[in-house]
Amino acid sequence: MYWLVSKGLFTISRNPIFLATRVALSGFFLVAPNAATLALLAAAEVVIQVQVRLEEKHLLGLHGSAYEQYFAKVPRWL
Repeated sequence: MYWLVSKGLFTISRNPIFLATRVALSGFFLVAPNAATLALLAAAEVVIQVQVRLEEKHLLGLHGSAYEQYFAKVPRWL
C-alpha cells in the first residue's frame, strides 16, 4: 500500500526536495561563479527536470485521480 504525501512542505510544492536542491545549487553558483559550478547547475537542472516528469507519470499511474487532484492544486515548484 502506498500513500500520497500531501502534507507539510508538500502543500506548497510537489517537489520540495528537488526545489531545495535547485536553490542550493543556485546559491553555490552565486558564491563561486565559475564554469564548473555553472556546468554543475545546468546538468543538475536537466536531470531534475527529467526525474520530476518521470515521477509525475509514475505517481499518476499509481494514485490515479487522487494524484490528478493534488497535481491541480499544488504547483510543481512554488
